[in-house]
Amino acid sequence: MLLYIFELCKTGMQVDYLLVLFKAARLSQSFRAKPFIAQWMAIKCFMKRHSYTYRMGTHESQRPPEEVADEARVWMEHTRPLVTGPHLNPEYVINKDQTPMFFSMNAKKTLELIGRKTIHIRKSTSDTKRATVAVTITASGHTLTPIVIFKGAENGRIEKREFSTYPTDMLYQMQKNAWMDERVMLFWVDRVLKPYVDAAPEHVIPIIFLDSYRCHVMGSVVDAIRSLGCEVQHIPGGCTGLCQPVDVGYNKPFKSRLRKEWLRWMISDGILHGTTSPPSRAEVARWASSAANSLKGTEIIKNAWRKSGYSWFPIGNEVAAEEVVETAEADETAEADVGAGVDGVEGNADK
Repeated sequence: MLLYIFELCKTGMQVDYLLVLFKAARLSQSFRAKPFIAQWMAIKCFMKRHSYTYRMGTHESQRPPEEVADEARVWMEHTRPLVTGPHLNPEYVINKDQTPMFFSMNAKKTLELIGRKTIHIRKSTSDTKRATVAVTITASGHTLTPIVIFKGAENGRIEKREFSTYPTDMLYQMQKNAWMDERVMLFWVDRVLKPYVDAAPEHVIPIIFLDSYRCHVMGSVVDAIRSLGCEVQHIPGGCTGLCQPVDVGYNKPFKSRLRKEWLRWMISDGILHGTTSPPSRAEVARWASSAANSLKGTEIIKNAWRKSGYSWFPIGNEVAAEEVVETAEADETAEADVGAGVDGVEGNADK
């Protein structure tokens, strides 16, 4: 039974109590004869005794984990020398990716009294509504101007009337599905990447790492980037969770800060005003701006390039492998104290 579970986990397949119960019933006639409740409790005790418990998934892939890990390792060994040559500078070793940002970020779990049968969790309306945030970071720990992409028509009413009221430290675009497409990608090249790489010293060749997302590999986009004198490298599909710095170390703390902003808004709007209407686009833009600004100048960005086994740079004395994990965990723990930053709400929450 343990070998069966181990082999499934090794291939990345989802394993739950019910699957183990069915396997046990096929293996043992005496187990199959037990009542279902007795079977269920036996499986729970078996899993606990052998240190198995439900864990949240941290990486999704369409291929077995070992195959992905091997391909990622080979690719890293091939490309790592590209970032350490004399013609390169960490300031101009760049990674760009985009991540969804939902207008409602309610959790699935909450504290409640033991024995309570109905557990209420408050959420805002339009909980499937989302935007996309395009994030660009450098190996030196800097962030380039983020772009927030909202759903809507290009050059429409929203773009003409609302964008001027949004935070000015970010750029904004409209797209019919709130996705990063070829047009928005070329906008990013012209408005974000070009001004940055134009400032590179003459002896430095900027290099950017992109995943294999459709608009990242389009000829028009690659040609536009190369015309700036910037080298382009594409991370193989399925390997981004291991090799892409934005995925490895930036997205989680960024989204943790986004959720803190959403919780602050929900507490002040939902509890004090008694409504859970969806936040405005301007409000969501302010969340993204606050989350991005809080990460500027932190070691989190540098650490994103230094994942044990897949580090782009030698860890050395700057960042130890354990410190990379501890920094992320400490940051996540700090974000849990969301109530402390909401003026005038703590007293109401205590009551």
